[in-house]
Amino acid sequence: MEETGERAGEFFYSDDDAEYVDEMEIDLENLPLKVSFPHLQENTVDAREASDITLDQVVIGSCTNGRLDDLRAAREVLKGRKCILIFA
Repeated sequence: MEETGERAGEFFYSDDDAEYVDEMEIDLENLPLKVSFPHLQENTVDAREASDITLDQVVIGSCTNGRLDDLRAAREVLKGRKCILIFA
Protein backbone atom coordinates (compact mmCIF):
# COMPACT_ATOMS: atom_id res chain seq x y z
CA MET A 1 0.00 0.00 0.00
CA GLU A 2 2.87 2.35 0.70
CA GLU A 3 4.17 1.96 -2.87
CA THR A 4 0.88 2.25 -4.75
CA GLY A 5 -1.59 3.94 -2.44
CA GLU A 6 -2.39 7.60 -2.64
CA ARG A 7 -2.98 7.74 1.08
CA ALA A 8 -1.78 5.85 4.10
CA GLY A 9 -3.59 2.61 4.82
CA GLU A 10 -5.26 1.80 8.08
CA PHE A 11 -4.17 -1.51 9.54
CA PHE A 12 -6.08 -3.60 12.04
CA TYR A 13 -4.48 -6.16 14.30
CA SER A 14 -5.97 -8.88 16.43
CA ASP A 15 -5.61 -9.00 20.18
CA ASP A 16 -2.58 -10.90 21.45
CA ASP A 17 -4.84 -13.51 23.06
CA ALA A 18 -7.22 -13.89 20.09
CA GLU A 19 -8.33 -17.43 19.22
CA TYR A 20 -9.04 -18.42 15.62
CA VAL A 21 -11.36 -21.06 14.24
CA ASP A 22 -9.18 -21.50 11.16
CA GLU A 23 -6.19 -19.91 9.47
CA MET A 24 -5.60 -19.92 5.71
CA GLU A 25 -2.58 -18.94 3.68
CA ILE A 26 -3.13 -18.21 -0.01
CA ASP A 27 -0.26 -18.01 -2.49
CA LEU A 28 -1.49 -15.23 -4.79
CA GLU A 29 1.35 -15.88 -7.24
CA ASN A 30 -0.35 -19.14 -8.20
CA LEU A 31 -3.95 -17.96 -8.08
CA PRO A 32 -5.52 -18.93 -11.43
CA LEU A 33 -6.94 -16.24 -13.69
CA LYS A 34 -10.71 -16.25 -14.09
CA VAL A 35 -12.98 -15.07 -16.88
CA SER A 36 -16.68 -14.24 -16.57
CA PHE A 37 -19.02 -14.76 -19.49
CA PRO A 38 -22.28 -12.92 -20.12
CA HIS A 39 -24.67 -12.28 -18.52
CA LEU A 40 -23.86 -13.05 -14.91
CA GLN A 41 -20.74 -12.66 -12.82
CA GLU A 42 -21.36 -16.18 -11.56
CA ASN A 43 -20.75 -17.47 -15.09
CA THR A 44 -17.02 -17.72 -14.38
CA VAL A 45 -14.47 -20.26 -15.58
CA ASP A 46 -10.72 -20.73 -15.45
CA ALA A 47 -9.15 -18.53 -18.16
CA ARG A 48 -7.41 -21.56 -19.69
CA GLU A 49 -10.83 -23.04 -20.47
CA ALA A 50 -11.60 -19.96 -22.59
CA SER A 51 -8.31 -19.88 -24.52
CA ASP A 52 -9.89 -20.96 -27.81
CA ILE A 53 -12.39 -18.08 -27.88
CA THR A 54 -11.78 -15.06 -30.10
CA LEU A 55 -12.51 -11.85 -28.26
CA ASP A 56 -14.19 -8.99 -30.07
CA GLN A 57 -15.41 -7.12 -27.00
CA VAL A 58 -14.22 -6.90 -23.42
CA VAL A 59 -15.56 -4.97 -20.44
CA ILE A 60 -13.19 -4.07 -17.64
CA GLY A 61 -14.88 -3.12 -14.43
CA SER A 62 -15.64 -3.91 -10.86
CA CYS A 63 -18.83 -4.15 -8.91
CA THR A 64 -17.06 -3.75 -5.57
CA ASN A 65 -13.89 -2.12 -4.38
CA GLY A 66 -12.76 -1.01 -7.85
CA ARG A 67 -9.90 1.45 -7.94
CA LEU A 68 -9.02 4.02 -10.57
CA ASP A 69 -5.42 2.80 -10.39
CA ASP A 70 -6.58 -0.69 -11.45
CA LEU A 71 -8.22 0.78 -14.54
CA ARG A 72 -5.12 2.82 -15.28
CA ALA A 73 -3.02 -0.36 -15.09
CA ALA A 74 -5.37 -2.06 -17.57
CA ARG A 75 -5.03 0.94 -19.87
CA GLU A 76 -1.24 0.57 -19.80
CA VAL A 77 -1.48 -3.13 -20.69
CA LEU A 78 -3.72 -2.30 -23.66
CA LYS A 79 -1.84 0.80 -24.81
CA GLY A 80 -0.90 0.65 -28.47
CA ARG A 81 -3.27 -2.19 -29.28
CA LYS A 82 -6.24 -1.86 -31.59
CA CYS A 83 -9.06 -1.47 -29.12
CA ILE A 84 -11.63 0.87 -27.69
CA LEU A 85 -11.39 1.32 -23.95
CA ILE A 86 -14.71 1.38 -22.15
CA PHE A 87 -14.50 1.26 -18.39
CA ALA A 88 -17.65 0.30 -16.49
